[in-house]
Amino acid sequence: MTLGENDRQEIKRMYLGGIPVRIISKNFNLSREGVYRYLRDIPNFKEISETLRRAKKLRQINQYHTKLDEVYRLAKGGKHTVEISKILKIPYTELKKILKGTKYDNTHISKTKRNAKIIKMYKQGVSQQKIAKKFGLAQSTISDVVKNGKL
Repeated sequence: MTLGENDRQEIKRMYLGGIPVRIISKNFNLSREGVYRYLRDIPNFKEISETLRRAKKLRQINQYHTKLDEVYRLAKGGKHTVEISKILKIPYTELKKILKGTKYDNTHISKTKRNAKIIKMYKQGVSQQKIAKKFGLAQSTISDVVKNGKL
């Protein structure tokens, strides 16, 4: 299907306005590749496309960061990352990025570092209850770390 000049300009205008190619393709009854064929006529299309992608990513990150207080409240309440992701409708991978470096970061590296600190404190004579309170964990978790050297 060949489009007229007005439709081609409208496709470009919609794309530059931030409308997803998927929606543009439905509006014009084209495949996504058909839409991209017209978009490639835009000077510096690759750079513009990358800029729009980055802007979309930043909007998503900002959207999720507005839920930080709720994320931390649920994490502190003992909810697992997967549960928080479902409750707040935040993609799991984005939630992991948000929690990275916080005391709620549960990546393997984070747990390994945390466990080393727990064992060090325990060897220094700090009680399991105090360690648990410091890390926001159950005393039984501290006991497991001390016994097994891991979780």
